[in-house]
Amino acid sequence: MKYPEPLRDNAACREAAPSLFDATEGILVTYALSYCGRCEVVKECEAFVRPRKSFYDGVVAGKLWRNGRIVPVGQDGLFDTVD
Repeated sequence: MKYPEPLRDNAACREAAPSLFDATEGILVTYALSYCGRCEVVKECEAFVRPRKSFYDGVVAGKLWRNGRIVPVGQDGLFDTVD
């Protein structure tokens, strides 16, 4: 997926490996989310990737997605569980 230049140029993750954002658990999720936490174009990123519509798995716009749904994440990057 090729991001439009204005989005890519202003994204905090512009220097990161794109595969980092395919992470779905563990420390890589935490690391990917750290980019989103300091990003200026989070809303634009989500609008471009459209994780709900594409059933995306990975990190987009400061959230972890699984099959296009937001997954709660703990500080360790692992899924939060609801009892």
